[in-house]
Amino acid sequence: MTNNIRWSAAILGAVGTLALVSGAAFAWVAMYAHLPQPGIDQAAVQTYANAVGPVIGVALSFPVWFVLCRWYTRCLPAPRATAYAAPVIAILLDVASLRVMSTPYHIGMCTLRALLKVLGVYTALRGRRGRLASG
Repeated sequence: MTNNIRWSAAILGAVGTLALVSGAAFAWVAMYAHLPQPGIDQAAVQTYANAVGPVIGVALSFPVWFVLCRWYTRCLPAPRATAYAAPVIAILLDVASLRVMSTPYHIGMCTLRALLKVLGVYTALRGRRGRLASG
């Protein structure tokens, strides 16, 4: 099975999805900091970012991974192995980031993100008749 993994696609997919979700969270916090109340206290923005960042990650995990794995099924000759390797890489990167913020809230959100990543991959790989895509 490891012979079928396209490691470059798996690593680029994992890093790309993490960058996309992080960018979305950054944009959301930037809009919060500048649109409703320009000049808001920086500590309030930091508190808001720590609270809302993981929520945005949870909200975007399933759709981002679903779209990525649908792209894998269209562009790669054997998509299953690569599609299952990519979220493992992303989950390992998430676990590494927990060394910075290891509160129970962040650990719970990281666990929920991991479950939604795997669910997004599994759903994307299902065929029309409920069978997994070949590969």
